[in-house]
Amino acid sequence: MKKWLLYLLIVINISSFSQTSEDSAALANEFAKVMSFATQSYLYCTTATKMNSIPFLEAQDTLSYNGIFYKNLSDLYYNNGREEFYLQDSLMIQVNHERKSIWISKVDDVSKDKMNFLPVNNGGMQELFQKKYSITKIKVNSNTSRFELVAERNINNSATVNSTIWLDYSTKKHLPVRMEIAVRMKQPFTEELSALLRSEGIEENKLVQTIDEVKYLVRAQSICVAFIEIDNTPRGAGKMPSWKDTLDYNAAEKEFTPKGINKDYEVIKIF
Repeated sequence: MKKWLLYLLIVINISSFSQTSEDSAALANEFAKVMSFATQSYLYCTTATKMNSIPFLEAQDTLSYNGIFYKNLSDLYYNNGREEFYLQDSLMIQVNHERKSIWISKVDDVSKDKMNFLPVNNGGMQELFQKKYSITKIKVNSNTSRFELVAERNINNSATVNSTIWLDYSTKKHLPVRMEIAVRMKQPFTEELSALLRSEGIEENKLVQTIDEVKYLVRAQSICVAFIEIDNTPRGAGKMPSWKDTLDYNAAEKEFTPKGINKDYEVIKIF
């Protein structure tokens, strides 16, 4: 999930379609208002995420998982079943259940302030939406509206990146219900690309398409996030799990010891 949220920001930056009318500025502000739930002081949020890639090349190209997010002032917690992330007490703790490892590092207050769950409610981000995307809004039903943001970037008049974001949200509460991001990349197929695919053990016919008698490498990826529950109250955020449920700390020896279901995990302290 974190990877795809970062990818969303990258898509915004690389896109070049421009729409600067007053209407689009108003829609960009409304989009930011919907997503501002993530930058409030308190947050409890549960999500269901599905990722897909066409063509399918490896197991990670298609994933489904549930996520739980907490934000309590400057403290954060995230869990997707495979890994957990704590940002508490000036510590950054990452628990990887597949590798049975716990990484512990220090983080200062300045760094913590910069770690927003989904920082789309600032002026810079609104400006990117306004200048880089064509944005429209439609009414889905009496309770739900939808934003559609479309961008296209041409590279050397041959390669293109098309990206579309759909955001369904509650018209009354202005909270997100479902977000989907789709990206399609197309670039001329060269001998260099052919050699790269062979070195990775990837079959060319899975990625190469002939369009107007020209061979292109074509790749489509998408992510869909359903927002199941959102709570911006101190009570909801106050239920955030603590890293102390996972680790014991010996202050005299400055050592961390895993406990509970994680008692056999390897602890790696990098400070």
